Amino acid sequence: MIEIVDEMLEILSDRNRIMAKKELENSNARWNEMMYNGFTGVDDE
Repeated sequence: MIEIVDEMLEILSDRNRIMAKKELENSNARWNEMMYNGFTGVDDE
């Protein structure tokens, strides 16, 4: 039973790490877009 719980916790940890990485990638892409296009009109969205 303990092995199952450990495996479930590891899966959740991996999932959280992947989600954080995707969020960082999206933020970085948005930042790069703003740097390329400028900051005008940022509040329009």
